[in-house]
Amino acid sequence: MSSDPEKLDKLRSRFIKHEDHYDISRWHLLLHPSVAKECARNALPHSIGQFFHPTQAVITGRDGRRRKWDSRAHRKHLYGRPTIRHLYDVWLGVWNMIRDLEYYNVSWWVALAFTIGSIIWVVNGFAAFLPFCNPHFEKAPDSQGWTAFLGATVFEIGSIFGILEAWNRDDAIYFGSALKHAVRRGSGDTNEPMNTSHEKSQDYPTEPSPDSADGAPSDGTQRQKRWKWFSTNPDYFREFGFLAAFFQLLGASVFWISGFTAIPPIQTKLQNNQGLNDGIFWTPQVIGGPGFVISGLFMMLEEQDVWWKPKILSLGWNVGFWNCIGGVGFTMSGAFGFGGMTHWTEYQSALSTFWGGWAFLIGSLVQWYECVNRESDEWDAMASFSTFPSSKVSPRMMLFSTRHFTPNFCARSLRPTTMQTPGSSTTDPESLQKPPPRLVKHDSEDHFDNTRWHLDNHPCIDRRCARTSLPTWCGQFFHPTHVMLERSDGVVKWWGSRAHRKHRYKAVSPMTAKSRRKEWFVGKLASMTRLEWWNISWWVAQSFTWGSVIWCINGFAAFLPFCNSHVKASIDVTGWSAFIGATVFEVGSVLGVLEALNRHDAVAFSDEATEETVNHNHEHEPPKSLEEKKGRAADVHIEAVSSVPKPDQEPRRKRWIWLPNKAKYWHEVGFLAAFFQLIGATIFWISGFTALPSILTAISKHQGVLDGVFWTPQVVGGAGFIISSIFIMLEEQSIWWLPRPFSLGWQVGVWNFIGAIGFTLCGALGYSTNSGAEYQSSLATFWGSWAFLIASVLQWYECVNAV
Repeated sequence: MSSDPEKLDKLRSRFIKHEDHYDISRWHLLLHPSVAKECARNALPHSIGQFFHPTQAVITGRDGRRRKWDSRAHRKHLYGRPTIRHLYDVWLGVWNMIRDLEYYNVSWWVALAFTIGSIIWVVNGFAAFLPFCNPHFEKAPDSQGWTAFLGATVFEIGSIFGILEAWNRDDAIYFGSALKHAVRRGSGDTNEPMNTSHEKSQDYPTEPSPDSADGAPSDGTQRQKRWKWFSTNPDYFREFGFLAAFFQLLGASVFWISGFTAIPPIQTKLQNNQGLNDGIFWTPQVIGGPGFVISGLFMMLEEQDVWWKPKILSLGWNVGFWNCIGGVGFTMSGAFGFGGMTHWTEYQSALSTFWGGWAFLIGSLVQWYECVNRESDEWDAMASFSTFPSSKVSPRMMLFSTRHFTPNFCARSLRPTTMQTPGSSTTDPESLQKPPPRLVKHDSEDHFDNTRWHLDNHPCIDRRCARTSLPTWCGQFFHPTHVMLERSDGVVKWWGSRAHRKHRYKAVSPMTAKSRRKEWFVGKLASMTRLEWWNISWWVAQSFTWGSVIWCINGFAAFLPFCNSHVKASIDVTGWSAFIGATVFEVGSVLGVLEALNRHDAVAFSDEATEETVNHNHEHEPPKSLEEKKGRAADVHIEAVSSVPKPDQEPRRKRWIWLPNKAKYWHEVGFLAAFFQLIGATIFWISGFTALPSILTAISKHQGVLDGVFWTPQVVGGAGFIISSIFIMLEEQSIWWLPRPFSLGWQVGVWNFIGAIGFTLCGALGYSTNSGAEYQSSLATFWGSWAFLIASVLQWYECVNAV
């Protein structure tokens, strides 16, 4: 960092423009002398954001590294934990939830309290809503009353823990590598003295914290930070995290009144006085619920970069989002309660409690997962500490003050670095402007080059650039879908991930040794008559084609009675065709996942004229003219092979993969499309099973059961098909917002998308018993099936024609 007085004055200014956002110089934590705050911000507009403490900051070390600091992660003691880098590691994170009993961590107690309380509220909602779904179940006021009281009490305890967490957040920050440095010097290694007070004030200015008296004593001794049970410091009301905890406690306290009056003896007395019941039972729910909503909004704002832009990939943002939904549900439960004892208002009130309890449970589980794991980002080398000493301190006291963090962690997880001595060169300006390591600007194109690559190249092939259609902020996490490959003789070809997965780069059939490349459309159409039983992509297309034919029959049988009154609806035809169609779709989805798992692992070039597959002859002379080069390129094709053998090794046969055993698959857009298609088909199969005539006849007598196990799986499963279709289209597109209508793969995705919309609408309209809704539900099945059939035929045509 520069010691330029003008720059320091600018950093100390109340509110300055920094790059594309406003920098908030307000700062509430102590900074170690080895780091400096470069900029700080929050999500609010600059007109009101200046009155709050920053929620995000960029901290710069003496070695030139920039690290991102986050207030929620700081409060939740997440800095210093092992990071979750891949989706494959998510299971390890779930295991950490079960294994780690962090009784010393107040954040863990917050998550545990709200998780247990949410489970109790789910039980309460189930007991309240079940009698409306099945008339054989009677209302259980005792169960509802006691679960409401227990749930409200546990929520109150969790809210108290939450505000204690905000009061007792750590008071200082510095890089994790500084911990090892300080411990080494504290052990007696005094070759490099600690920074003097002159250095601290000149090169690394810090602003005092509200709790700096507990953080850095003036006499240079280390003091154990005192636990705060209550604080009147007004600066806490400038912190988003504290405001979220405060409104959560306020809402839970008011809501607890409703839980207390729900105790059966008290509720029985209140039933005789409607006004009193509205005042002390329903009103606290209406007032307490918005407290949860406001708390959830502050949680989301704390995580967002801009107040209007969601941050859906953040765990903390999802906690706030689901808490908002739960708060809305509990508020609506109380609001419907004012409507009297009518059947409709009681139904809606119980339903709101039911889904509100589930929303709180999801938010609590995410919060539990969050507090025992750390999300990975490009700023992994940050550590957060309760206090730091102003002079030498013993290693024992330093490690005690850091709670979760040890020198072993710093040495293991931080990037290699060397702490510079005082007086040495400081931040390198060029290092502050480096782009993210996995996303660099390509020289000759207007897109970002994705340096991820998951396939092996033949020695004669060089990868010039790779890209996905996704925006740069998320495209770096996925393997490329479009790659430019260049051979040693200058021939350039474009490679596509979908064509690779669909064996479209397989020039010759392994069974007949005949070419799979046809020039004319008639020949390509005739290729659909080939039985490519060795090609799993062919089996995927066959399954979905015949499954779509069955669904067309189902839609025709369901829709025809509405068009011709002489034709009666046949539950046998619609039921059995739905079951068979859903089963065939499930088989096709399983094959689709296997196709993605067992795609070829290497890429080579082949000359069609010489039927060369893998071993390209390096004795080919490069073309001497542009016309000759273009002619050579026309004869060269990309070839997908199982592996590229080394010179001293023979080719090995690839083993068949049945399960995704590597994290790399979760970075492939094609695998994600197949995965969500399998999830959607599996859930949708429940609807196909319950459509069997004998089962459907039995559950039709109970509207709630019918909605739950017949219509709901269609809505949820259809949503899975929609997500899968979007991934298919994104895999083929060059830019995420630009359609590619002349691509076969894109057409498969768009027609699958239309079919998924139809199947989802069929389930959504089925909740209503209105004749118009029944008409539209049957019609949606009809045209949705035809859309799936078009997509499946295109996929069949695609998989048997090589490119």
